[in-house]
Amino acid sequence: MNDENDSEIGGAITKRQLMEINNLMETKICKIIESNDNKATGFFCKIPFPDQSHLLPVLITNNHVINREDIQLNKKVKMMINNGKKDIVLLIDGKRKVYTNEDLDTTIIELYNEEKDNSNNVVKINDFIQYFELDDNYNNINYGEIYRKKKIYILIYPYGQYSSFTEGILEKIVDKTIQHNCSTKSGSSGGPIILKSNYKVIGVHRRKVIDPNKNKFLHNEGTFIKFAIEGFINEYTINKDIQNKNNFVNNMNNNNNYLNNQNNNMNNNNHNNNNNQYNNMNSNMNNNNQNNYNMSNNNMNNNNQNNYNMSNNNMNNNNQNNY
Repeated sequence: MNDENDSEIGGAITKRQLMEINNLMETKICKIIESNDNKATGFFCKIPFPDQSHLLPVLITNNHVINREDIQLNKKVKMMINNGKKDIVLLIDGKRKVYTNEDLDTTIIELYNEEKDNSNNVVKINDFIQYFELDDNYNNINYGEIYRKKKIYILIYPYGQYSSFTEGILEKIVDKTIQHNCSTKSGSSGGPIILKSNYKVIGVHRRKVIDPNKNKFLHNEGTFIKFAIEGFINEYTINKDIQNKNNFVNNMNNNNNYLNNQNNNMNNNNHNNNNNQYNNMNSNMNNNNQNNYNMSNNNMNNNNQNNYNMSNNNMNNNNQNNY
């Protein structure tokens, strides 16, 4: 006998699946408040990252939702979770890892364990959000064949109102783009494309494609997650290499400045020593001259005194004789 939760609702989805999807919508996606006050969708995921012993928690959405201007220093990204029951404000503080790419129409922002809410209170986000996993085959060389015609869900905030989901088929992956037939509405941009079989992420929904000549819907598009993650990692690696080179140059400059200062100090010391030696020599010369002069004067005085005494004695003697 089957569990009633496994019975299909409308021939497409079971009660159990509906409960599981509702849990995903409550904890793994968010409504993003754009800088122009428009609403869109984002989701939480953990991705591999260099120099990390664990997966990196991130927010993922579209570039046309959060662009390069929105992730400048001291900018804030506002999100609402579980239909507005929780909110988070991400401050772009210069340390947070961020990435956005217009061609891929993808933005990825690192999440901290502690963030702030709209009232500036510190909140531990892991208490009320969860993270999608990447599908095991997203990096497989044959990903195009593996995912072709797979059943998928997209979790969204249509019109920026309440969370919802839509079901469809992944038709094919062309270059870096997923083509699918899920029905989407305004506000769906940035929603996760997940496999119906395991709820794991394979892409980011981005737009509806219309035939401009016939004004006819062609298909929906999303970015295949493999290329979004590669772009994020490559940009970080390049920036880190540049930073390492800059640090090396700065260290070299600091060392050169240190050596120059040491040389200046040595030159100053030598100059001071030379001045001291010169002054000492002059002092010695002056002292010697003074001593010599004093000795000469003393000798002259002594000689004069002796001559005077001798003259007086001679005179006295002569006078005595005459007497």
